[in-house]
Amino acid sequence: MPDTPVPPPQRKLSFYRRLSPALKREYDRSDSFRRIPLSPSVALGAAATTLVTAIESGGRTQAATAANQLTALLCRAMETEHRGRVPVPTVKVLRVRPSSAGGEFHGLYTRSEDGRSEIKVWMFTAREKRVVRPRTFLRTLLHEVVHHFDIVVFDLPSSLHTLGFHARESSLLAILEKSGARVPGGRKPPPRPVVPKAAPVRRGQLDLF
Repeated sequence: MPDTPVPPPQRKLSFYRRLSPALKREYDRSDSFRRIPLSPSVALGAAATTLVTAIESGGRTQAATAANQLTALLCRAMETEHRGRVPVPTVKVLRVRPSSAGGEFHGLYTRSEDGRSEIKVWMFTAREKRVVRPRTFLRTLLHEVVHHFDIVVFDLPSSLHTLGFHARESSLLAILEKSGARVPGGRKPPPRPVVPKAAPVRRGQLDLF
C-alpha cells in the first residue's frame, strides 16, 4: 500500500525563526485560516461605497463618519456570526501621514488596558499631500479591523503579520466587493469570449454537418 502523500510545509515569513515558542504557536494559528467568515450584505456594500465617495471628495469629516459606520457594521456582522459581543473601535481619520526613512505610516491600531480600541488612518500622503487612493485607504482601514478581530474574536493577542493575516484582510475586501461596494482600482474580470452567432437557417436550406 503506497504511503499517503504529505502536503508540503506551509511557507513561513522570515521573522518566524526569531519568535519565541509561544509566538510561533500563535503564528501557526494565525496562518491556519485565510478568510474572515462573514457573508456579503447590502448594508456592508453601501457603507463601503459611502466611504469611497467621501475619500474621493476629499472630505475628512465625511470620511471619518463613513469609516466609523463601516467599522461598526463589520463588528455587528461578526457578532452575528460568532454569537458573542464584539466591541466597536473608534476610528479617527487624520490628515497627513507621518513618514520616516522606512516610508509613510498608513494606519495604526491600539488597544488600552481598559479594553477600549482605537484605529487611526491617515488621509493625505506625506510627500505630495494628496488624498490617498480610495482603495488604499479602505485596505488600510480593513487591515486595522483585522488586527481588532484577531485580538477580540480569534484569540490572537499579538496579531502577527502572517500570510494568513494578509489573506484575511483581502477576504474582507472581497466580502465588501461581493456586497456591491464600488471600490475603484481592483482587478477587472477577464472579458468573456465572443462566440460567433450561427448563421440563420433559411427555409429549405439543408444542414449538411
